[in-house]
Amino acid sequence: MARTFDEILKELNSDDAKVVQSAIDKRITGAIKTYSIQHPQPEERLAKINERIANIEKAKLEREAQFDLKVFAIEECYAKGVKFEIVSDLLPLFKDKESLGSKIDTLAQLSKENDLKRINDELANNSYKPGGGSHSENDPLDRIRRNLPPGDLAEFDKTVNRTRR
Repeated sequence: MARTFDEILKELNSDDAKVVQSAIDKRITGAIKTYSIQHPQPEERLAKINERIANIEKAKLEREAQFDLKVFAIEECYAKGVKFEIVSDLLPLFKDKESLGSKIDTLAQLSKENDLKRINDELANNSYKPGGGSHSENDPLDRIRRNLPPGDLAEFDKTVNRTRR
């Protein structure tokens, strides 16, 4: 049967009991220190857990804000006729809707100016040119006429005029 320390100490004389008790106390003190290092106090653990929860909440709020900003950007781009692909790469640079909205407005204005310039250039390049006749430069019949020998040109024109009637 196993005996307790108290039973063992009672059988020893007082000097030996003091030495054994001192050794037992040192070992118990060391064990308590080791335990407290390996198992932090509940308050410390609670503080660490609360810090982790706060970090998770902060990250969640940042993600929600980025999501809201992305939804706002998609809606604004659609409303203003700007391609979202242009704005999507710029989203991480913006923290609020106002600055993003002003940038989308600027892009929409630039897009409209670019479209207007392109339309004006196209109209300027394809408008009426004196001496050009009723055929444009890309007319397939003109390409055929250029490749025909001069003797066959009159016959070709008669055939074309007959088929257009």
